[in-house]
Formats: sequence, structure tokens, C-alpha cells
Amino acid sequence: MWRFWTLGYVLRRCHQANIAAWTATFGPAPTAPQYAVLTVVAEAGGAEMQLVGAVAGLEKTTLTGVARRLERDGWLQRRADPTDRRRHLLTLTGSGALALRQTASLATEAQAEFLVPVPARDHERLRRHLRDLGRVAPTPPPGAEAAAAAWQRLTTTPGHLIRRAQQAHNACWLAEFGQELTGPQYAVLRIVGLEREATHARLGELAALDKATLSGVVDRLVRRGLLSTQPDPQDRRARRLVLTDAGRALERAARPRVRRVQTQTAQPVAAGDRGWLQGVLEQLAFRNGVPDVDLDDLAVDGP
Repeated sequence: MWRFWTLGYVLRRCHQANIAAWTATFGPAPTAPQYAVLTVVAEAGGAEMQLVGAVAGLEKTTLTGVARRLERDGWLQRRADPTDRRRHLLTLTGSGALALRQTASLATEAQAEFLVPVPARDHERLRRHLRDLGRVAPTPPPGAEAAAAAWQRLTTTPGHLIRRAQQAHNACWLAEFGQELTGPQYAVLRIVGLEREATHARLGELAALDKATLSGVVDRLVRRGLLSTQPDPQDRRARRLVLTDAGRALERAARPRVRRVQTQTAQPVAAGDRGWLQGVLEQLAFRNGVPDVDLDDLAVDGP
């Protein structure tokens, strides 16, 4: 279906590009998920955590981490629901409300920066297809009437929709592979196979993984006997990674399953629109240039 880069890989790079645009505009805080939580809580005048997660598109573990950070920063209060101690209610503090008001225009600026590579005439079409790709319902979740405006705002924000689309891809991947192989692990195996051997720096560039994530992925693949390390003749402090026979066999066997994941991810988008959407997403993902890799080797089984 896709000529070079898989949909999941392009979505991951788009997500990184959105984070970069957001951070360049806001600085280190609030992050986009933190801003989404603040927006939902403010709109609802306080809300139960599960409802906030449903509107903001955050799963439980991520939401808990976001809420704790906002609580530490003094922007959010979290307390047990007096009618059910297992539930937690979130309310905005005065500092949180002030921060939200002061940064409202920055959110618009961050999204404008993210969308720079895409012509304005295509923005609405992109939003529509991203909503489909992310399986975003046409109406707010049940019980979210008080946060309907926040839900509407988030579900028309491209960066938020990119994250929802990536979540949908991750769910399709998990359904296909379970705990056998993660998307980042496959990307590393695929790229090392294409490169014949690769340094950590080269892998991070091509796989679109930050240093900490890449280190964990590589360590697990080495422990499983799928990658091996060799001295780098050009830098004695560095190591080069190569596929083992087991790693090569697993990577090849995974290719048709990876293609199936991409097809399942794209399923909600009309077949005639998928090529257009892939092209626009690549504009966003590769705004700073396409990675230097042999596309003839990459073919349809890309990272």
C-alpha cells in the first residue's frame, strides 16, 4: 500500500514534529498532554479523572503521570471523590487557570507552526482524515457534556489528532504482535538489516527514536539474541549493531504482518484518500529533509 515509509513510522515522525513545534513555542511546560488536561478540567469546572482521560485521549497510566506533574507544579488539585474513594476528581487551581489563560494563544501558534509544510487549503481535509484514522467519535464521550467545547477544540487540533492516530496504530500493532515485537523494535531490526550495520546515532536518526528509548530497545534485542554488537573501527568508544541470523529471520517473517498492521490502521480512511493522506503526513514528518536511506531497498516494508 505504501511505497516507501509505513504509515506507523510516518505517524511517529509527525508526532515528534508536533512535540518539537510545541516545545519551541511553549518551552518545557506545559506539554501538549498537560495542556489538554488543563483545558478539559477548566471547561468542565472540575471533572473525574476517567472522564478527563476520555476527552483528552489519554490512557490511565499516562493521565496519572500528567495529573501528578500538574499537581506538583501547583496547577491542579486531585482529591478522592467523597462518594467513591476509588475515583479522583481534578480541579484547576488559581495558578493553573492563570497559566491556561496566558498560554491560550501559544497553543494556536504551535499548531500553526506544525502545519507550515501543508497548504492552508488542505488543513480541513487533513483534520477530517486524522479523525477517521484515530477512530475519534463524532460526539463527546457519554457524560462529557460539560467538557463538550474542550472536546470539540481538541478533536480539531492536528497535533492532538496525530497522537490519537498513533494510538490507533499502536492498538493495531498490539493486536497483531502482542508482546512478541514492538513497533520500535521492528524499526530497529529493519533499519539494521537495510544498513547491514549501524551505530546508535544512525539508528536514532532513521528509526525516529530518542536516545533513552533507543537504548532500551537495543538492549532488549541484544538480550534476545536478535542483535549483536561489534567494535567500530572508526571510533573505539562506539559499537556497531548487526543482525544475528535469528534477528534476520524474525525481521523477514514480520514483514507481511507489518503490512497487515498498516492496512488495518488505515482502514477507516477511504481507499481513494489514503495516498493523499500519506503524502501530506510525509510533508509534516520530513519537513527537515528525508532520511538518507536507499529507498529501493526500503520498498514497501519500511520502518
